[in-house]
Amino acid sequence: MRNLTIDTLKHHRHDWMNEIQILYGYLKLNKPDKAIEVVERIKRHMANDSRMSRLGTSKLITYLLSFRTTCNTMKLEVEIEEDFDLTGGPDRSAFADAVIGLVDAVREQSKLSAAGEENVLQLFFRSTESDILLEMKYNGMIAARDSLSFGLERALKGVGRLSEEDRLPDSEPAGASRRMIVAFPLKEQAG
Repeated sequence: MRNLTIDTLKHHRHDWMNEIQILYGYLKLNKPDKAIEVVERIKRHMANDSRMSRLGTSKLITYLLSFRTTCNTMKLEVEIEEDFDLTGGPDRSAFADAVIGLVDAVREQSKLSAAGEENVLQLFFRSTESDILLEMKYNGMIAARDSLSFGLERALKGVGRLSEEDRLPDSEPAGASRRMIVAFPLKEQAG
């Protein structure tokens, strides 16, 4: 765990140093408009990282923040709605296990393309009056589509439901995009 934490901090430091170098370059080139864009991007990233604390458990937060350190077959991008709230949602530990299981199911079926194109999984967390929603967008190569669907359902363990209308038809090519929405009903709605 200590090594994972150190590696994660190294990756995050590297990312921040890249942003600072880009900002510095724009300032040296006297391009304040571009520099402002970099500062705005940094602010958005910092605000999103701050919202991660709303995901309920340190297990999930640590998993998402350290993902890049542990996986080389796909990139993970996480976005959390500004007013995201888990209050009234599923048990936080079960929610964390389900989200981690969903990401792992995609990771296990992602494969590197021959052309070296990057696989990307985007997670968008938002809350509504009746559900906690997780929108997952995957763009990249999938090893076995049937295994992915099974893995996603298995990861939910009855905590949430995978939206049927967002499943990609089996006739789509293995490298096509895939969009899935998982709804975690609020406790009042689950009964």
